[in-house]
Amino acid sequence: MRASWVKLPIKHKILVFTPGLLLICWLYYTYVVAVQEQEIARLTAKLRDKTQQLTVIQVFARTYPDPAAYLAEFRKKSAKTEAMLPNHHDLSGLLAQVEQIAKACGLQLVEIKPVLPLNKTSYVEVPLEIRCRGSFTQTKDFLKQLENIPRFNLINHLSINSRQGELDSKLVLIVYSYATSAGSAGDKQTLPGNNDEK
Repeated sequence: MRASWVKLPIKHKILVFTPGLLLICWLYYTYVVAVQEQEIARLTAKLRDKTQQLTVIQVFARTYPDPAAYLAEFRKKSAKTEAMLPNHHDLSGLLAQVEQIAKACGLQLVEIKPVLPLNKTSYVEVPLEIRCRGSFTQTKDFLKQLENIPRFNLINHLSINSRQGELDSKLVLIVYSYATSAGSAGDKQTLPGNNDEK
């Protein structure tokens, strides 16, 4: 048999060895190379994520080299945001602000009356009915300053009548509060200063 193998032509020997060699190569690639490539791809993706995180941290560290100062600034902004959208419906401070604005503008504040709040999905609308009297310039300045009070608000239902050279204005100022679990949608709450009770 050894003699017959020796006598085989080269091309026949190649045909015999080639399938085995190909099988060995396929097995090596499947169970060694391919597994290593998958592991390399996984580690590369992980490295990319860590590099991005490190870049974000480096940018943050360069932008805010003093963490204590950044924390103080963050707390200040958080307090400002909470003041603009408080989680309560107390209007005493807001009513005082409206009165001060009217006085600063030289406007006569005839009436300011909170009405029943409207509960929405995640916030509460608290309308204020305001009636004031003054000149065009005084009314314009009053409306402009109302928009700049440190509280999310919207001026709605504005009506102006001219009487004896003065403007008699009626408007609804809607201020917003953050909805809490104390009240559900559709609940009615009585605010200080609401004289609609019978």
